[in-house]
Amino acid sequence: MSYTTFAYHNLKVIPAASGKSPRARFTLTNTGSRTGTKVAQVYVGRLPISVPTPRKQLARVARVTLRPGQSRRVTVALDPRSLAFWDTGSHRWVTPGGRVAVLVGSSSRDIRLRGSLRVHPSSMS
Repeated sequence: MSYTTFAYHNLKVIPAASGKSPRARFTLTNTGSRTGTKVAQVYVGRLPISVPTPRKQLARVARVTLRPGQSRRVTVALDPRSLAFWDTGSHRWVTPGGRVAVLVGSSSRDIRLRGSLRVHPSSMS
């Protein structure tokens, strides 16, 4: 809990590139009158497969402390496993290809920004 308020702006979802995880980049602003810390949460939506997956799955968090009126551009690398499911047939994590929602907010019930990411199929041990 914080004794100030925060605003979220300008979500940009950055696809994975050369060994890096996809990232969510957004601006967080302290709109209140006190210094405060916010744990911004990044979620991914259902995976593009016929197997049921969670509506929202936590992909990573970022803890940010800001003075009143201060803004910071925050970049969060998504956990690759949040974009995959366990395939019981092949006994490995599989990332399905397709579009996945990327959601940013202060909790799973307080989503402030929405974007999407095109994911390329792959599998990992």
